[in-house]
Amino acid sequence: MYAHFPDRWAIAKVTTAECTTYHILASFYGGYLGGDAWRLSTTITKFERATPHTYKVETASGSEYILHVDQEGYSSYAYNNYKHYEKQSNDEIKLELINFKESPYVGT
Repeated sequence: MYAHFPDRWAIAKVTTAECTTYHILASFYGGYLGGDAWRLSTTITKFERATPHTYKVETASGSEYILHVDQEGYSSYAYNNYKHYEKQSNDEIKLELINFKESPYVGT
């Protein structure tokens, strides 16, 4: 299992006629020598409180995300890339970013 520690994170909701799934939009800041990066996870399979300050998320691919409670959000780089994919969605597939409080994981 590979662990990711994003600098910022958000919940992405993908809705089709068959189902609704949730994913992590992860933002990573690159610093001086590296560029920023972003990642959209596979479907969330497990979402739990790891510590008072972090969530532990497992995805369908086997990846693990450690999310700091106070770092919900996204970089402008991640958001601009996400918007590119959102514009390509259609009536059959709806892609949207939601507030954590609107997710099925609130209260975790």
